Amino acid sequence: MNGQSFPSSHRLLRPAAFRAVLGVRCRSGDELFTVYARRNDTEQARLGITVSRKVSLRAVRRNRIKRLVRESFRHQALKIVGLDVVAIARPKASLVTNKDIIQSLEEHWNRVDSRCRKS
Repeated sequence: MNGQSFPSSHRLLRPAAFRAVLGVRCRSGDELFTVYARRNDTEQARLGITVSRKVSLRAVRRNRIKRLVRESFRHQALKIVGLDVVAIARPKASLVTNKDIIQSLEEHWNRVDSRCRKS
């Protein structure tokens, strides 16, 4: 991944793929996000994002969170290569700054890399 693109091969697109990751229960959580991960059989990291209306009724805020998750994932994809990851936003994520979101996600990427590679 070159840092500028986010092709469909790096995304979890189907509900079954989301369920497979959520079923493993290797997770990292804080007040902004819950991140689930599991190993995959590819040489790339794949991302699924869930930002519900419970997080914010405003689509603009939900889309901002999704953009920040994708951006953080692109920058950290080499670190978490070989993992399928699902990031689920919590309501507080719509109230904090971009910097807080990026910082939280970087901690999650580090945690799932160390915890979920073993399982």
